[in-house]
Amino acid sequence: MFKKRILEDLKIAVGDLSFSSSEPVLYIPKNSEFGDYTSNIALQLSNQKLSGVKQSPVMIAKKIVKKFGHPDYLERAEIAGSGFINFFIKES
Repeated sequence: MFKKRILEDLKIAVGDLSFSSSEPVLYIPKNSEFGDYTSNIALQLSNQKLSGVKQSPVMIAKKIVKKFGHPDYLERAEIAGSGFINFFIKES
């Protein structure tokens, strides 16, 4: 249930940033310290040029997290490493 909502919200955030469509993928990290789900969408999008300029995955991840906002089902979304986005679901 949450996976589907995160994917839908990721698609909206990516679309709002004017990237070409890219199908986000969520993984369940092996280490729970990295959240309930993680995505490498920013790394995938870093190959695309936005307004003729190539951007770093970390910069793209920051923009995605900002656009993603703070949905009621998430405790937080954070950027890790070279541009991964980790999602932490609220326990309630």
